[in-house]
Amino acid sequence: RVLLAGAATAALLFTAACSTDVPEAPAGGETATEAGEESNESGANSQWFVQADYDRQLAQRTAVPEGPTDQPWLQAIDPEYVDTAQYAKEGGKKLCFSNASVSNPWRVTGFITMQQQVEVLKASGEISEFRVSDAADDDNKQISDIQAFVEAGDCDAIIISPSTTATLTPAVEAACASGKPVIVFDRGVNTDCMVTYIHPIGGYAYGADGAEFLVENLEPGSKVLALRVLPGVDVLENRWAAADKIFSESELEVVGQEFTGGDGAKIKDIVTQYLQRGDVDGIWMDAGDGAVAAVEAFEDAGKPYPVFMGEDELSF
Repeated sequence: RVLLAGAATAALLFTAACSTDVPEAPAGGETATEAGEESNESGANSQWFVQADYDRQLAQRTAVPEGPTDQPWLQAIDPEYVDTAQYAKEGGKKLCFSNASVSNPWRVTGFITMQQQVEVLKASGEISEFRVSDAADDDNKQISDIQAFVEAGDCDAIIISPSTTATLTPAVEAACASGKPVIVFDRGVNTDCMVTYIHPIGGYAYGADGAEFLVENLEPGSKVLALRVLPGVDVLENRWAAADKIFSESELEVVGQEFTGGDGAKIKDIVTQYLQRGDVDGIWMDAGDGAVAAVEAFEDAGKPYPVFMGEDELSF
């Protein structure tokens, strides 16, 4: 996943691009966010859960990726390639990148990786300019950023890592309508207008991995607290949907699911409150960079460490 941002840039050589499955809007035409808000359902009972996508991503956990083993950022799992010859251009290209944010260690690492790949492509003459806007997790700012790129009219390609799914869909569609090739990566939107969509299997697969780890390492009847970053982001919603399905088929009890905004202080406060009410045996998280804050709450309460999950990050 860390190398995903590099893959988005490397795909812009305008010879061939990889298109994976595009996120679809729920049946009936409403957006997933609208459906979730109206039904007040989440997890495996929500419009975000699609059985076929769940089955495919879990199977892809053991798949052998295509592409050069010495360049994993150019590898892909079950890709569908599209012809991008119509966008070919001599000389260096001006790339415009609208980033959701660099608000957590994974996104920081991804952007650093992306910048390093840009330097490689500048040296080879493929890129002449790399223009970046950072939305700081603000949907309205990212919509404005994308609009500015479109109105400037001088981007040879527009790369977008959306903040949230439904809200950013019209902005992505507007970018597509400009005639410039659009590459969406990391998080998805409810349209297939982009030339390339590069996504991790870290939606359902990430959520399932964490849930399976808890099921395997906790006794039946153990209590699990689910900590979620925010609603309305397809990757995060898919993570909880997968975990919810696995938990519902186990003998574990989910005592709560709480949105934290990814804020360490809030995570610690939430866990502390749950510990004051009773035991918590396991922690599931849809983004593991806050795992340290959760564990510190157990330390402060004099409680033994729970079974918990995190990510491959320095803090963890």
